[in-house]
This record gives sequence, structure tokens and C-alpha cells, in this order.
Amino acid sequence: MAKFINIIRLRKALLNLADWRGRVDRQGAQHFLSFLAIKESNVNTEQFTLHTEQSDKAFWEKYMYVRPGDEPFFDPIATEYRIKSHFHSNIATARKGTFQGTWRAAEQQGSREDEKWKLTPSYLDIISTKIFSKAGTKSPLPVFDVISWLFRNEEFPQEAAKVTLLEQFRKRFHITDPEFTSLFITTNLDGSTPTDSEFFANYPTDSDLLLRMLDNPSDFDLAEAITEIATIKGHTPVKDTDILQLILSGQRQLILQGPPGTGKTRAAKRVFGLSNSLLKVDQGEQSLAEFYLDPALKEAPGWLKEKGGWMLIQFHPSYAYDDFVQGISVTIDAATKTPQFEIKDGPFLRACEFALQTKQLVFLIIDEINRGDLSKIFGELIYALEYRGQPITLRASKAGSKPMVIPPNLVVIGTMNSADRSIAHIDYAIRRRFSFVTLPPDRVAIQTTHKGTKLLTPALQLFDATFELLKGNPTYAVGHSFFLSLSSFGLANQFVFQVMPLLDEYRREGIIEETASVNLGKTWPGQSGIPVHHDRPFDLVEQLRTWIDSQ
Repeated sequence: MAKFINIIRLRKALLNLADWRGRVDRQGAQHFLSFLAIKESNVNTEQFTLHTEQSDKAFWEKYMYVRPGDEPFFDPIATEYRIKSHFHSNIATARKGTFQGTWRAAEQQGSREDEKWKLTPSYLDIISTKIFSKAGTKSPLPVFDVISWLFRNEEFPQEAAKVTLLEQFRKRFHITDPEFTSLFITTNLDGSTPTDSEFFANYPTDSDLLLRMLDNPSDFDLAEAITEIATIKGHTPVKDTDILQLILSGQRQLILQGPPGTGKTRAAKRVFGLSNSLLKVDQGEQSLAEFYLDPALKEAPGWLKEKGGWMLIQFHPSYAYDDFVQGISVTIDAATKTPQFEIKDGPFLRACEFALQTKQLVFLIIDEINRGDLSKIFGELIYALEYRGQPITLRASKAGSKPMVIPPNLVVIGTMNSADRSIAHIDYAIRRRFSFVTLPPDRVAIQTTHKGTKLLTPALQLFDATFELLKGNPTYAVGHSFFLSLSSFGLANQFVFQVMPLLDEYRREGIIEETASVNLGKTWPGQSGIPVHHDRPFDLVEQLRTWIDSQ
């Protein structure tokens, strides 16, 4: 698992850098990035080192690029955008006119294409005075603020801490001990110490979110910006790694909810495959099937201890506690013809037994979890799920038997259709024991599946038209899995016999208009599109297939 600099820390860094610039020479402060650029090239006092305008260009494209256009770069010191030609004007002037000419902190030799630089022996005192001082008072730069900006696009290992950032910064920019002592501090300007936890997120900062923050860091409203971006671009797909990270952070009970066709059950299986690097599987259905744990198994399979496993069950209205946890089974003795009673463990207890035999994660996936009466099915497990590690006595336990404890490596993942009315049956006591993750329709999944094929354009058109029809009712959206068939006939069949009946049901319930239709634009014959209610579906499949092939 990787982690990245989070946007909250980036905003804090920009505000702190603006504060620092106000404490030092404002004009001189703008030369700090030029100094960092030559330091990345390892320009030093010992010898002339190659550093050209192309070196500056590479520096700005790597660390300052934030968007396409005429002003693609953002200067975190001046807190303003820079034009494309910045390298050929301001930077060259700063290096030659200021560093070499006015300050005499560096020397240059060679042609423009073979430009070499060397720092003068007194460069550190000069830079300290010209950049880091104002009215005789010196203000070293809080190093973690500049690091946060420079490393905002980089990926770090899960065990990374702020010391990792510092080490990487010093190594990459060849920061010597005298330079570090003279120019930087590891605290904030107010003397407080940054903590490891404030730096990292489990995903990189969204580019649109970053641009909104750069427009006005001091008044940036994170929640408002996220809402605006979701309104314009749609919801960001949930990655398997996001779900896994939630599990690894200690959340052992999750419910994946979302509209039909968003791949909730498949996601739960893939997360299991991703959870253990020992599996070495491609996370395909067949590969994952090798690690399925049948609740009827009398003994644990040999691979369980090393690799963990997963189990899947489905709730339904007649499913009960006796089916899920533990119940009394009745058999007829063949010899005496008398009934024999025994306590039989359900899949939950079997999953617990399997989890106790390995240190790896064991997944219990409960499909359609909201279709059962959860309070009755879970019984005393409602307590045990919240207080893991504490023993409880099951209602059918024999006298003297050991109390039951839910193992810490058992992961319970339920899936739930957000359009299902039975969601209302989930009471608060159940809800607060699970973390809810919403899986929205994923347009990228369609693009990935059909990339380079003739089905890409029509599949996206069908998806977009359906999404547009339901954009005012996201709970009732239609998932991407209905648009992934690898043939035009299959895609037409899925749309007519799976998507349209669902849309027709929404029409009958008043969720969409009575006259609603799927508008495929000018390429579809007629202006009305495809009516949600259609009386000749088999004819429509043939016409839709022809349209798909023509795109």
C-alpha cells in the first residue's frame, strides 16, 4: 500500500510559506526556488557542474506544474501562477543577474547549451542574508512546508514518516549539514512540531481539488470543493486499495452499498485477493475461487494457514440465526429410528474457526445483507461485533463450553443495493457496527474494458444517456457492469433486458417521468430516443445491435 501528501497539509504548507515570505526579503525569497534547482543538479563549491535552462525547465515541470494552458506552473513562494516561458526569462535572469552578478554567490562558464555553475565560498552567508533575512533578523524556512509541495505528487511506502520525507529531500537536493543548519528548521514558524499523521493520505490529491485550493488557500473549503467537483465530474470511483486500507486501519466490518451493477460483491472478493501478497493471484474469479472456504468443510484446507481464505453467503427474508450462527440440527438414528439432536455451527462460527487457524485475513462476504432481518440473524453477535476480543456465550452453547470470541483477523463485508427499499430495515444498532462504503457507477471501468474496440463509443453513449436520465436520483443509478459485454449482441441484450426493465420500474414508481426515454443523440434514428417502456424488446435488441455496430 502506498500513501501520498494530503491536501490539508499542502494548504497548510502554502499558508506557512506565505507567512515565511512576509518575514524575509520578499524579492529575495523568490530566488529560493532557483537555488533549489541548482542544488538538485548538485552545483557546489568544489567544481563547475552542468546546469542549463533545460535543467530549470525540468525542475519546474517536475515540481511546479499544476495544469495545462498558458500559465501551467504555480510558484508556492510567491503564491501565483507562472507562464510557460518562465525558464527562459525570470530564472535565467535570477541565476545570471542575481546569483552571479549582484550577489556574487555563484560563478558560470560555458555556452548556453553547456552552461556550468559553481558556488562561491561565501555563498551560504550571502543566501542567508539576501533570502532568509529582513531588517537584520534571520528566519529559516520550515523545511516540511517546502517538502510537502515538492513531493505532493510522489508515492511513499506505507511505513513512511516525516523523517522519510526529510531524508529524501536532503538526498535529492544534496543539502549539506551547514546548509541545513543555516537555512532550515524542522518546526513550524510558531515553534510547534509537525506530526507524522498530518502528512499522508492513502491516495494522491485530485488535480481539480488542488486547483481550487490554489485559487485561495486561506478561504479554501474542502467539503464545498469536493461537492462541487462531484457535481461537475461525477463521483470518483472507489478503488480496491481504498477498501483494503480501511480494513487495515482496523475496520473489520464493512458494508459496500451502491446502485445495482456497481460490482459490490466482486469488489469484496478482489479486496481479499489484494489483502495478501502471498496469494500471487491475478484477482480474477477463477484464481480467487481456489481460496474459497466452504462452510461445510469438516477440516480446514492445508493452504489456509499461509494464505487465508474467503467465504460467501447470501441473506434472504427466511434466513435466520440458526442458519447463520448456531442452531440445533435434528437427524433420525438409522438403528433406533429415534430423533438425535446436535448443535450445528453456521457459516459465521465456521468462519471464526477458520480465522483462528491463520494469521492472515479471512473474509466472510454476506451478499444482499439487507434482505434479512439483521437483528434476529445476528442475535448476540451485535454485541460481539462491536466488542471484539471479549467473550460471549451463545444461546445454544452447552454447559461448560468455552465462550465464543470473534477473531481479530475475521473481516465481515456485506453488500447492499442502495435502491432496495429494505435498507430502511437496518436499525441504528446494526449500522453503527459497520462502516459503509458507497460504490458509484464507474465510467472508467467501461473505458478500460472496451479500450481499443469498436464497442467503446456506443457503450459509453448508453452509459452516459442512462446516467443523465437518473442524475437527479443518484441512489437509483445504474451500474457500469451492465455495459461491459464484449460483443454488440451481448451489450444490446444487457441494455434491453436488464437496464430497461430497471428503468421501467423506476418509471412506474415515479422516480423518473412517465414519458422518460434514453436519449442517444443524433446517431440514433428519431428525436425521442429509446422509450423506457418498450413492448417489443426482441425487435429492439436487433435494432440496438445494428446501431452499436455502426458507431
